[in-house]
Amino acid sequence: MTACVDDEAGRGLAAGGSRRPEVVWLLGRGRSGTTWVSRTLSLHEHCVYKYEPFLGRDPRYVAWKERVLGLDLGDAEVRAAARASFVELLGGCQHRVDYPPFVRKSCRRQSPALLRLTWQLGKWLPWLRGVYEWYGRPDLRVPGSSVLIKDVNFPNEHLRQVLGVVEPVLISLFRNPFASVDAACRFGDKGGSAVRFKTPAAVEHLRALFRTEDCAHLRRFEGVLEGMSEVAFEALRWRVQSEPLYRITRGYERGHVMLFEDTCVRPRACAEETLGFIGWPMTEAMRGFLEESSGGGSSGSSGRDPHGVKRDSAAVADRWVANLSAEAMREIDEVVSDSPMLDLWPGLREKLPEQAR
Repeated sequence: MTACVDDEAGRGLAAGGSRRPEVVWLLGRGRSGTTWVSRTLSLHEHCVYKYEPFLGRDPRYVAWKERVLGLDLGDAEVRAAARASFVELLGGCQHRVDYPPFVRKSCRRQSPALLRLTWQLGKWLPWLRGVYEWYGRPDLRVPGSSVLIKDVNFPNEHLRQVLGVVEPVLISLFRNPFASVDAACRFGDKGGSAVRFKTPAAVEHLRALFRTEDCAHLRRFEGVLEGMSEVAFEALRWRVQSEPLYRITRGYERGHVMLFEDTCVRPRACAEETLGFIGWPMTEAMRGFLEESSGGGSSGSSGRDPHGVKRDSAAVADRWVANLSAEAMREIDEVVSDSPMLDLWPGLREKLPEQAR
């Protein structure tokens, strides 16, 4: 397979075979809490952090994925070559993927201050990004090195093929459908214009997904897409994005499910469970971040760390109850009422007012 990066560290790593780094892949729908979780996990002293590489932030990751989708992974040599090219890519440094915070790691010994300076220079003057991309390369040949990748809205129809190559620890984060739709509406309304999820492209995309095995059970909605409200359409998108990811994660040997609501109500315990699944220790840096980002540890408060990553409070977890109208709740409920995922949130429908049921 064609090499994805052109640097000696990457090529040496790809040739290292058994020394390839452990990959932890954090996935979820947008505004499901992935940033806070990734910020916690990124403090592991042997791991480097890659921020949303498959979301189009760097064309090299997108090009790698597109090549992998066309491969026959039943061929061991083909699979090994694809994996080696991905490891090579991880051994590079990309300005829009290798994001702050810059903490000294066993596999990245460069000065955190110089990493911040060169990255900031590239942000101000894009033509200087090469300085950071040269200076910031990790050395993943160091024994025990890991890579944490955080992505949102990764296409589920591509996930199994990529898992077959990368073989990561998969952490998937989910938020209940009412809260998720509410968050999407609030985020989309920041510009002061009406939220519009139901674009012609989005409608056609759902039609195409209904013809896949993962979403065939939702095909009954195909005939009513045009008549759906924006809220109902976004609830259907929640099902299309969440249900296949949940099934894939549960069926994957190294897959772990997290709930946004748990990160709000019991952040420390939630972090410990996830770290235990990965096999990473809880460090003092992580404890400090959990304490700071939760406003002194109170589950009823909301905090913010120095890099602007906040942990939502227990009150925020149920903010949708006050934000959504009864009509909006009813429209969401009509779409998601038979979703098998609702069992993850016992008592969720009891929070709906009578007129919304």
